[in-house]
Amino acid sequence: MNDSIVDKSERGSVLTFGIGLAILLLMLVTASVNLASLWTTKVTLRAITDGAALSGAQGVDVTGVYESGTQNSMRLSPHSARIRIDKYLNQPSVRKRVHGLKIVSTAVVGNQVKVVLSCEPQLPFDYLLPANISRIQAVAVAKQFTY
Repeated sequence: MNDSIVDKSERGSVLTFGIGLAILLLMLVTASVNLASLWTTKVTLRAITDGAALSGAQGVDVTGVYESGTQNSMRLSPHSARIRIDKYLNQPSVRKRVHGLKIVSTAVVGNQVKVVLSCEPQLPFDYLLPANISRIQAVAVAKQFTY
């Protein structure tokens, strides 16, 4: 009786299967790391956008306060809100958190500030599984607190 259980024509098929499985596993890990990187970049950009909107919501119309006092509802100054947003975003601790941070738009309507920011994602394995994601956007709206 033959002591070899495996047919000679099947020799090496386990090696081929192992290599294919390793390549599949590598692609799965690469995609997972890239997706996790995109997710953390999006979360970080949302936090920065929230901070910029909150900073802009503190841009009170100082002239209006001096003219009518604080008894009436204080209005937001679009100019002051934009200056506060720019000042917040130009801090080194904010700038270094994401790559290519840009202001898409800012709007002051009534007692609300809306900020839209974008950044470029930095994928660790972009060279293995290139993604066609050029920019990520985040939107935040902050209301001025009134008594």
